[in-house]
This record gives sequence, structure tokens and C-alpha cells, in this order.
Amino acid sequence: MIRVHLRSRFGRRLFLSFLLASLLPILALAAFAYHEMQKQLVDSVQRGLREDSKNFGMEIVSELGWRIELMRNAEAANAFKRLSGFTWMGLADDAEAPLASRQELDALAQHGAALRLAGGAPPLLMARSGDGFKTIVGRLDPGVLWQREVVNMPYCIFDLQHAPLYCTEGLRPPRRAADEARHRMMAVDVAGERFLGTFWEGRLDGLFGQGGFVVFMTAPEAMLSAPLTRLRLGFAAMIVLAIALAVGLSANQIRRQTAPLDALTGGVRRLARGDLDALVDVPGDDEFAMLGGTFNAMSGRLRSKFRMLGLMAELDQAVLASAERGRITRTILDRVLDAIPCDGAGVLTLRPDGTVDYLRASGPGEKSDLPHRVPAEVVDRMRQQSGRDWVEVDDDLDSRLCGEVPQPGRRALVFPVWTHNRVEGGLLLALRAGAETDDEVVSSGRALADRMSVADSSIAWEARLYRQSHYDALTGLPNRMLLRDRVERACARARRDGLCAALLLIDFDDFKSINEALGYQAGDQFLVEAARRIEGLARPNDTVARLTADEFVLVVPDVKPAEWMSLVHALAERLTAALAEPVVLDGQEVVSAASTGIAVCPDNAEDFDGLLKLSDLALQEAKRSGRGSVHFYAQSMNRVVSERFELSQALRRAIQNDELLLHYQPKVDAVDERIVGAEALVRWRSPSRGLVSPGVFLPLIGEMGLDGWLADFVIDRACAQMKAWDARGLPAVPVSVNIDPAELAAPDFCERVLSALARYDLPCERLELEILESAEVGEGSAVRDALTRLRARKVRIALDDFGTGYSSLVYLTELPADVLKLDRAFIRTMVGDVRQQSIVEQVIALARSLDFKVVAEGVEESAQHALLRRMGCDQIQGFLFSKPLPAEEFAEKLSGDVQRAAAGVAGSAV
Repeated sequence: MIRVHLRSRFGRRLFLSFLLASLLPILALAAFAYHEMQKQLVDSVQRGLREDSKNFGMEIVSELGWRIELMRNAEAANAFKRLSGFTWMGLADDAEAPLASRQELDALAQHGAALRLAGGAPPLLMARSGDGFKTIVGRLDPGVLWQREVVNMPYCIFDLQHAPLYCTEGLRPPRRAADEARHRMMAVDVAGERFLGTFWEGRLDGLFGQGGFVVFMTAPEAMLSAPLTRLRLGFAAMIVLAIALAVGLSANQIRRQTAPLDALTGGVRRLARGDLDALVDVPGDDEFAMLGGTFNAMSGRLRSKFRMLGLMAELDQAVLASAERGRITRTILDRVLDAIPCDGAGVLTLRPDGTVDYLRASGPGEKSDLPHRVPAEVVDRMRQQSGRDWVEVDDDLDSRLCGEVPQPGRRALVFPVWTHNRVEGGLLLALRAGAETDDEVVSSGRALADRMSVADSSIAWEARLYRQSHYDALTGLPNRMLLRDRVERACARARRDGLCAALLLIDFDDFKSINEALGYQAGDQFLVEAARRIEGLARPNDTVARLTADEFVLVVPDVKPAEWMSLVHALAERLTAALAEPVVLDGQEVVSAASTGIAVCPDNAEDFDGLLKLSDLALQEAKRSGRGSVHFYAQSMNRVVSERFELSQALRRAIQNDELLLHYQPKVDAVDERIVGAEALVRWRSPSRGLVSPGVFLPLIGEMGLDGWLADFVIDRACAQMKAWDARGLPAVPVSVNIDPAELAAPDFCERVLSALARYDLPCERLELEILESAEVGEGSAVRDALTRLRARKVRIALDDFGTGYSSLVYLTELPADVLKLDRAFIRTMVGDVRQQSIVEQVIALARSLDFKVVAEGVEESAQHALLRRMGCDQIQGFLFSKPLPAEEFAEKLSGDVQRAAAGVAGSAV
């Protein structure tokens, strides 16, 4: 029949017209579709490159955050030199540390971290330490930071000024593109091979307050050219087929060809305009109907892919914005049916109690479904079959989990969501009966499950970081950072609503002794129990925080001005009583007392720092009042604290300037009044304050932790002075020094004493150590052992202020001492008091019977001297004979004593 049409000119002309009429639309459609497909392919490649660049950049951002945590942990463990990935690390005050700019200091203050990126210089990372008082600085190794083994394509990293920070080998840094061109692909040459690349800019303002970097990621041009070649071949084959069909069916297909071509052309045009819902209706079962079906399938796949990309982008934005798990789940449920061609979908979520909920995805216009509890047997079945990838279940789990009747032949694909090596949930896709398991559905489900895993990991990491930065690791209580926020909020409400907020600073009076006696683990148990007791007394809206080792804070907000005093005082009393209750540690009961200092907002201060400072002043006042005391802040404390602070600073300068010196008070024989010894007493001669009383500055020495230094200073100066007197030919009298019993407990105290004597080549009996009566020198104590060792080496031991301390008669018989010093309280009232005289006489007799030398202190009257001499006292010390003298004046007095003795001998001889 075709040959019949070709025989006539009309037939040939009609045939040619038909061919032209049929082929031209096909060719136009092919060209238009090829152009649009090429455009979509280019766009897809560009989006893929930008997605890779973004993922690469986000990985670098994650590593920077991880590096900050490493720096903080390294600073806490003092392990700077053991960290890899850094060329140098140290504190900001190190000499090698670079200076921070104003912007970097602001970033440290606001975000706790700062980053310096500049071409030609290694990256510099700054971070605040865990306690917030130090700045850690680290130079990152550019090779470790920028190199990624998993990225096998050439890439470059630039700073925001387009200065190159790193480029893979063979890739020359591309020139800076104009802003409008940076969003398009750029062709570059790498070792003779053509690559396509695109830029992605990562801003770090949210993490570091400034800065950022630009990623230029490439991919072989073949990724674009190969699909285009296949596309051209495919379209060529389609054109050839169209011509063959036109030739074979020209006569009876003219009318049937027009409608399908029009439908296809309209569908392509709608698709080109971005209408991804474009479908064509081509009836019949011929090639055009198949082409229409292929177009519809292609349109549907493109629609699913673009919606899947949109869903992925939205999930990425939610992850970057640290969204909650509920928002991420709702985003998936709202869009998964549009993004993945399946019959149904849902999300499985593991609850904290171990049960699993199932939420079904809702279609357009459908009401959101409520969570369905997954039966235990289904959970066990899924866990037995689940792996790290996905599993196909020949059961209608979607209907079964929602309590509906399962549909025959309907199947389910389950994609587990893994977080920290455990399954936290899953994605369920339902396939209708007879539907094949499409690779696209599997890959989309797997990608979506992976995004859910990333989101869960990010949420867990954010929660962990928040917990670490805002809560105490031992007690679980808020730390200083979270405490500051809550106190500032409470103060703001107090100022706004005319209320009060109280800050109670609680500190244990003898926590150090618990650590020393039972160990740090027992100390930690004690602190945990203390935190539990304080929390048990707090109101629901109160805040209990741990400030330092054994310091806790209780914040009582929103209290009416007329009630705060009684309420807070009653609470403080209950706290004191509760914390005084015994705590069982290692099988034994431990009793401790806690002192409390209280400051109130807005009466005393209006912010966190002010309240904490004033409550600390009140706490110190409470400690001075006795164990377990409670004190409210008073204005007078500021003045006292300021004076003590100024005095302590002056004392530190005095120690540096060697303003401390020793005065020596003679000890004389009670019978012949000859100098037989001296007591060394420390004095402070200040250029501005004059001679400062020991009662003023000696307590500060203890508060400054310099008791050990003072003991060494006095012993060394006394030994040096005895050596100087010996060199002048003066009598070798012994010198006594006062030693705190607690200092005797130091493991190296005996060695320090003996070393000082050996340093000046003095015999041990020249030094006498005076100690106060104390329970610390009891049987089996470290103090008792030290005294025994020193006395065995001939160092003399004197029991000072006898009769006013801890001693008993049994204690006196067992004490390793040589000298007993009667306290001035006995001597002061002895004259005229027969009972007092009897007590002193009996004590002297007892001491002499136990082979003690007896020294009476504070003798100021001749009558006192006469009585003591009659009672058999060995030595006298007091203002009757001499006040404490400078070393030179004591030497003159000792020399005069020698001369008088010599004159007396000469007189006797005459």
C-alpha cells in the first residue's frame, strides 16, 4: 500500500508531507527534550558538587568542634604535647602563643572559641578552658585539617578573601569568580584532565563569631559528558525508530499521530516550566502510548528525586539548626510519601523505657496519625531480622502496627536508624501487592535512614555537649555556667516584680580531712550525698549547684520581701542540720559541719558576681564564728575584708622584701638570774606600718598557706643567729622556736630541721621546739612520731602554755618532751592567791619528778619571781628581766651577763 502511495506524485508529496509533518514534531520534541534533559543533568551535577562541597565543609566544621573539645580535655589533663593534629598547643599567656585580635577576643567571650584562617599561615584555634578562666591556643596541622582520604576528587580550600589555604596536588587554585558566577560550575585542568568545579562558602559566625572558609570541589567532566553521550545515542535511536514507524504506518497513522504528539509536546513543555506533576494521556497500546507512559514514569521519577532532594535539604537545615527529634520526624512524615514512590510509610521511634512507637506518614489533606505502640513480639521479630542496612518483611507491617487488618500481598521494607552503635528507631516503607522492590526506593529509604541517623547523632552530641558544659560531672548538679544564667534570671525577675532572690553559699569546714583520711573516692561519695541532701530540702523552683570542690550554692528565687528573712533562715538551719547528720563512708560514720553565707538580691547585689562575692564574705564570717554557722551578709564585712586583703598584699611584699625578722626574749636561771636560753619570736617591721603585731599578721600567714615556709624561715634564721653569736665568742645558749603541731605532721619536717642544724654546723641540743598542747600529739599520731625522732637526735622539745590545752597527767607522762612551760595565766594571778600558788607548786613538783625542766612565762613582778624560785622553778621568762630584743641587743645583754659573771668570780677571788 505504501508503494501505491509512492507511485503518484500526490502520494509521494503526501507521503513526504506526512513524513515531514510526523518527523518535525518528533525532531523538535527530541531537541527540546535533549536540551531540557541536558540542562537538568548539568543542574543535577552542579547540585551534587555543591552538596559534596557542603558535606566536606560540614565535616571540617565538625572536626573543628571536636578539636576544641580535645584542647579543653588536654588542658584539664595537662597533656598538650600528646595531641596529634596540632603543630603547637599551649595557653594564651605562653611566650610562643600569638596575640588574639579584638574580634577573636569578642568571639572567645561570646562563643568560647575563635578561629583564625589566613592564606600562608597555619590555622589557629582558640578556646576557653572547661573552667572558663584560661584560653587555650593551638596551631592546627593544615595537612591533617584539610586533607580527607575519603574525598578522591581534587579540591581547594580558601579563606573568605579567596586566599588559598590548601589545594590537592595538581590542582591550581582557580581565580576568584564574581559573586553571580560563584554559583555556576567552573572548568579547570588537573594534570591534563578536564574537571568541573563549584564553590561553597561556609560561614562560622555561629560557632566562632567570625570567619569562615570556601570549598572548591571538582568532579571529572566525564560525569557530565558520558550521560550526555548516552542521551544523544538514545534520542538518535528514538528518531530512527520514529522514521521507521512513519514509513511503515504512514497511511493509517497520520490521524493517530497528531494527538499523541500534541500530548507529549504539552507534557514536555510543562515539565520544562518546572511542573513536576506534568502527565500525558496517550490512549492505546502502540509506541506513542508507550512513549507517553515512559514520559510519565520519567516525570514521576524526577518528581520523586527532586522532592527527595528537597526533603534531604530540609533535614540538613534542621540538623544544622539543632532541631529537636520531633521536628525531624514530623518533616519526614509530612514529605516522605511525595519523595519516595511507595504505598505507605512511617517512622519507628525507640522510647526511653525500651518500648517502640510507630507514626504513620499522612498524605495531603489527611489528619496526622497518633503514635501506635508496637507490640513486643513485633519488636523482637524486627530486632532478630534487622541489620545495619535494610530488611524486607513479607508482611503488611504498616497496617498491623496501626491496628488495621493486613492487606494480602502488601510488604514492608524496614531501614534501621543506627546511633552510637545501637538501633534507635527505623523507617518503614510499605509496598503494594505485586510491586517489585525498586532499587530507587531502596536507595532513597537507605539515604533517608542515614539522614535520620545523622540527625539523631547530632541531637545526642548537642545534648551531651550541653550536659558537659552546664552540669557537674560528679553530682549532676548545675555548674557555674548554668548557675550564672539562673541567678541572673532570678535577679531580673526580682527587680521586675519587686521580689527577692537569695543565694546561699555552703562550704564544709573539714572536707579536706575526709580526703586525707579516707581518700578521694570517699570524698566524692561524701559530696554526692551532700548534693542529695541539699536537693532534698530545695523547693521545686530552687536551684542547687556545685561551685567548687566542696562548695555548693542554693538559689532561692521569687520570695516576697516580707518573707525572705524567715524563709531563708529556716532553710539554712534545716540545711545545717541535714548536712551535720553522719555519712557512712567505707563502713564508718563520718560527721562534718557546713557553714553558710547568704546574700540577697536586690538588697545586697543585683547580679551573679555581686551576690557570689558578698555571700563568700558572709561565709568567711560564718567560718570565723565556728563550725556549722550561718551568716547573712552585712555591709561592715566589706570594710574588714578590704583591710585584710590590703594587709595580706602588704605581707606578701614583706616576705619578698625580707621585712620579717626575729626578736629574742631571754630565759634566765631562776636562782642566779643568768641568761640560759632565748625564745625566737617573729616580727614584721613594715616601712609604712611600723612594727606590726604578730597577732595581726600571723593568722594571715596561715590563711595564705605559708605555715610551712614560716617554720623553715624561723628555724633557719635562729640557727644562723646562733652561729653568728658563736663566732663572736658568746655563750652557746639554746634557742627555742614555736612550731604548729600540724606542721610537725609533714613527712619531711624532721629532715628539714636536721638539715638546718647541719647547714650551720650546730649540735642538735642547741635547738628547742616549742609546741602547744594538742590532740594531734596523741599516741600513734604522725606528730608524736616526729617528736620522738627529733628527741632521739637530741633536739629539745618544750610543751608550751601547759595547763590550758589538751593535756592530762597520763598524757604528760607519755609525752616525748624535755621542757614544760607554765602558761602566763597561772603566773599572772599567783601572788595573793593561795590556791593558785598551790596549783603552780604541785605542777612544778610533778614536772621535776618526771625529769622536766620548768620554765615560767609572763613573769613581770619580783614577787612572782621570788615565789617561783622558792617552788623550785628552773627558768624564768618575762618582762621582769627583758622584753623580746633584736638580735644585736640580745647579744649585748648576753655579753654583759658574761662580764657580770666574770666580775663576780673576780670579786669572790679577792
